Amino acid sequence: LLNIPAGEHTADTINTRATGTSLFAHGDIIPRKLRWFARIDVYNPNRNFNNILYKSYAGISAPPGYNSDGYRMTYSNTGAPVSATPIDDITAKEVFSTIGLDFTPLRNVHLEPNIWYNSYASQLPAGKRKDHDLVYRMTFFFAFGRNYKNSYNQF
Repeated sequence: LLNIPAGEHTADTINTRATGTSLFAHGDIIPRKLRWFARIDVYNPNRNFNNILYKSYAGISAPPGYNSDGYRMTYSNTGAPVSATPIDDITAKEVFSTIGLDFTPLRNVHLEPNIWYNSYASQLPAGKRKDHDLVYRMTFFFAFGRNYKNSYNQF
């Protein structure tokens, strides 16, 4: 048996438990001409954080592509991503949301003004950092070879 004084902690191994939820909605404003859409994604790379039980987390890692390191994005004046600087916190919870309009001036031609909002919040006690990215976008979409009938059930 280990005799561990109250308040002392020993090294331990914790498995990560990532969770995520995504919701998408859309509808007609003017049938076959103007539609709206909205989406929200909520992602937590590790639900097993317990800052009361554990004093620190060392050697946290995840397979490539499973979570972001909590990136600070830099964008050009056209809204295109230019660089991504990791904030060195792969514990960051993320919430991504987008809203926009889908205008169809001609058959198979879509102009979609939309806004992206992505927020990050650290789960580490020393972190307590929150940050966000806000991007205004204009998406041009041309449907080749098929008549999609202004529907999001196109693929």
